[in-house]
Amino acid sequence: MIKRKLLLISDNRELYWFCSRKLSGRCEILHAELKHYGEVLSVYDALSIFCVLLDTSSLDSSTVNGIRNYVADRMDCPFFTIDSNDGSFPSQVEFMCASVGEEPSHLLESPISSFSAVPRKPYLIQLEKFAAHEEPVLLLGESGCGKSHGASLIHLNSSRSSRPFVHRNIAELNPSLIESELFGCVKGAYTDAMEREGLFEKAKDGTLFIDEIGELSIENQAKLLGVLDTGKFCRVGSTKEIPVRCRLVFATDADLEARMKEHTFKKQLYWRLCKFVVRIPPLRERRDEIVPLSLEFAKACGRKLSEDALAFLESQDWEGNIRQLMFCIQRSAVLSDSEMIFRKDLVL
Repeated sequence: MIKRKLLLISDNRELYWFCSRKLSGRCEILHAELKHYGEVLSVYDALSIFCVLLDTSSLDSSTVNGIRNYVADRMDCPFFTIDSNDGSFPSQVEFMCASVGEEPSHLLESPISSFSAVPRKPYLIQLEKFAAHEEPVLLLGESGCGKSHGASLIHLNSSRSSRPFVHRNIAELNPSLIESELFGCVKGAYTDAMEREGLFEKAKDGTLFIDEIGELSIENQAKLLGVLDTGKFCRVGSTKEIPVRCRLVFATDADLEARMKEHTFKKQLYWRLCKFVVRIPPLRERRDEIVPLSLEFAKACGRKLSEDALAFLESQDWEGNIRQLMFCIQRSAVLSDSEMIFRKDLVL
């Protein structure tokens, strides 16, 4: 099935990113800079455009009316205007989504600098496809590369999106209490133990995301393997079996194959988890995402980024990945005395 195409005409990079993030999972995003919009409109019939979105922030009313009339006379498709200088443009895009009957997508796609279809990245395609299935998914990648975001994308693009999303990092839990954290316990199971639900029950029929799965002890790996094989678990101190209702997503930055050879990760569990694997590339291999992520982090801090700041951020390797980039902008926002963060204000 060929996806419909939306034409976005704008010079604002933040607007490009926002529309791509909201719409690219459901339709192709075609992007043209304002100075090239005439060339794109002249070949509209070959592009199968179903909707035009025009950024009016730098246009006068006569130009806007001229483009509107052109679309009305020749293209027979919805035409929307949006002002990227207006801070409410996210709600305007949501209104447009509802008007054209397109559900917003939660898959992150980055903007492009010239006219073409937004490319779909292999790891995002995998996340989208695996979201439609119920099997456990294993996310691999360096620390800070966005594995948690990948897990949330799987949840948001699945049939369970309206149900709970429970996230827990194994490395942050007390090793002696991990079993009861995962499966719950009954009163008296151990000293001072009170009856309570574990993560599997708290996730209900939603998604349970277990991060740093490589840090799970051999003993608890065996118990998790039993749960994956039978689809049932018991609370600590109980023999009553409870069916697993949640969908499972795991993540690690560890080399599980190496740990398996070192006998610190169970071979059976490794082969059980590696059925559906998504490798999240480090940020240095996704440079087109640096600008939109930077804009998002700056906006969350109530700041804007200058072009020279964006160019500098885009040129860095970010060994600490998305986490390092976020901390850089947060730190720079605190130290900056103005709303605009310039290159000179950035503190790596």
